[in-house]
Amino acid sequence: RQIGGGILGRLNFNEHESNEWYLKGSLHTGQIKNQYDSRDLRDLAGTVASYDKSSWYLGGHAELGTTWELSDKTKLGLGGKFLFSVIESGTVHLATGDPIDFRHMISERGQLAFSAQHKISDRVIPYARLSAEYEWKGEALATTHGYSLPAPSLHGASAGIELGIIAEPTEKMPLSIQTGIVGLYGKKEGYLGQLKIKYTL
Repeated sequence: RQIGGGILGRLNFNEHESNEWYLKGSLHTGQIKNQYDSRDLRDLAGTVASYDKSSWYLGGHAELGTTWELSDKTKLGLGGKFLFSVIESGTVHLATGDPIDFRHMISERGQLAFSAQHKISDRVIPYARLSAEYEWKGEALATTHGYSLPAPSLHGASAGIELGIIAEPTEKMPLSIQTGIVGLYGKKEGYLGQLKIKYTL
């Protein structure tokens, strides 16, 4: 569970031309709550190893990209971004009484993405996005009683494919909706669904 807030900025260049450049950046902070419960790990009394931990985090990104309008209906995009996040260190005690000392976790990754979209009606725009990402750090280091624990890591390369639909707002309905599905391959594997709703005042 994550609770936080932040700021986001965007600067457009050549805004009224078919080839537009943009610069984006963000900074956000908040708290992440992690819960752990393993029925496979118990002490001699049968107590299950579990804990609840809340940690502060700080993250942000910087992005440079460009878009090309091939026609009134078709647009291509290319962008690169750098993302970072830091989660504070801390100590928790399992329900069994054993301490776990977490080091602060740092994530630094770069991403390159290509996108294409084509408007099929006044409101509906299907789109596709291909991305490549590399994580330079992303290790969760921890110790207990002075001994290192196995450290899960996201270090390495991943690729993503995203397909979705955008419903643009109108004067009568100032609501935009974007929905899509993302497939991840490589160091990160799996599928994600997403839904974004934006209301314009």
